Amino acid sequence: MSAHVVVKDNRLLDGRAVRDRILEGVAARVRDASATHSIGRLVSISIGEHKEVAVYVRGQANAAKKVGLRFEQQTWPDSLTQDECKARLVAMKLFALLAAVSDPIPGPPQAIAAIRAATEAGADGARLGHKIGRIAAGRKADLTLIDMNDPSWSPLNSVARQLVHLEAGRGVRTVLVDGKIVVRDRKLTTVDETTIYEAVKAVMPEFRKDFATISARVAKLQPWLDSAHRKIMGADLDIERLPFR
Repeated sequence: MSAHVVVKDNRLLDGRAVRDRILEGVAARVRDASATHSIGRLVSISIGEHKEVAVYVRGQANAAKKVGLRFEQQTWPDSLTQDECKARLVAMKLFALLAAVSDPIPGPPQAIAAIRAATEAGADGARLGHKIGRIAAGRKADLTLIDMNDPSWSPLNSVARQLVHLEAGRGVRTVLVDGKIVVRDRKLTTVDETTIYEAVKAVMPEFRKDFATISARVAKLQPWLDSAHRKIMGADLDIERLPFR
């Protein structure tokens, strides 16, 4: 008489368990936030009607329901040009930024919370809070100096809100890491940028030849790869395949 023993391979990731933990964590944060202020909704935008995309949208809707978020699905016509799509997205972003900069929602300031998450919380999460993440005696001098002579900062209403919602890196002038200047006047000090650019230019002709050869080889397999991809993505598994999108 023989016994069948199943050995679990700990190298394999249990996707459903990971998904459930993520959803539980998000649901807890949604509940906490809802107790102090109004929260937004998840908006899913699709360009045209596609069966494969519909699978993603159903997964998004199910996930939003589980965590307690309102869900809105929008389907834009596939006749829209790329510029028209960009214009719509920019309009949506600007509308959201108007509210973000004025911070009209009651409750804790969200921009300050975002800054803390990027500095103190990040350092604490990496167990380095005793070394970095704060401007304080004994901490390493990791600093970013921003030039506020930029439209993003004029007029100056709130340093925190404008840093989070408007500053896109254009104002970064100087960066210090552990007290050492690594960016000065928007230029790296640790490497010679010109040398890097020239090195890239030198290898590009040969790279393009290699890339063209590889592309031609892959092109022969592309129809079968596309067919397999459509079949896989068209299967409704009631699970978000890309939970971090």
